[in-house]
Amino acid sequence: MEANVAKKGERGSLIGVASTVSGILTLIIAVPLVIYGDAFTSDILLLILSGSFLSFVFTLICVWPIKTKVEVKESQENPFRLNFNATIYKFIFVRGLFVHSALVAPYFMLEKSDEVQELLPIYIGAEALAALLSSIIWGKLADKSAKLTLRLSGVLALSACIGLLVSESSSIFTSALLFFILSVAHAGVRTGRKTYSLDVKEGQGRTELVGFSNTAIGLILLGFGALYAALTPILTFSVVYIMSGMLFCAIIASVILPDEK
Repeated sequence: MEANVAKKGERGSLIGVASTVSGILTLIIAVPLVIYGDAFTSDILLLILSGSFLSFVFTLICVWPIKTKVEVKESQENPFRLNFNATIYKFIFVRGLFVHSALVAPYFMLEKSDEVQELLPIYIGAEALAALLSSIIWGKLADKSAKLTLRLSGVLALSACIGLLVSESSSIFTSALLFFILSVAHAGVRTGRKTYSLDVKEGQGRTELVGFSNTAIGLILLGFGALYAALTPILTFSVVYIMSGMLFCAIIASVILPDEK
């Protein structure tokens, strides 16, 4: 079965709808975890994991027949040679900085290490609610300007980090609220970078950009993750300060991205 690629100016909304549906499904799991957390046994959690795996298999079966056409330049002698230019490297650099909106998330919980078991289901619910409430809005904005979406969501993520660093409250509600703000921001970063990568290139160039950047970001995540894991025990201050600086650099660096529309 062949499928037409969503047109430029519609892709952000499509991503937003998909993220909203994902948020709804996650809430279905998260809400019982929050309300009946003490009653959950290992067997029930195993059942949830099994259901997640079956959902993945079902999704794979549904999308497997869907094919899209990508025009490849006939003049290209080596079909495995990628046509990279400055846009790809700029995007990977900026996206590599914006990954801190995801990397910083566990540290919100580590700041409340004595209440991890209680916070985990609340954080899962907060992230799902953030995706549910904000994804469509981010998608509409990304269809206007994915660059602006990245900047605004970056500012929001930075604000959540600053709030975590300066807040002296020990309230679980405050912690959950800050994590909710971070989750809204991360939903924006995710929508913005997905939409940008789909809109800035067309055809084969888009396929190469998405494939190569995803691989590069995987390596960047591993590198940053290992770095922060090594720094956390030896630093005399929170590593969130460094991550906040990286997010600030990401916001500034977004100006080097070419316009995608």
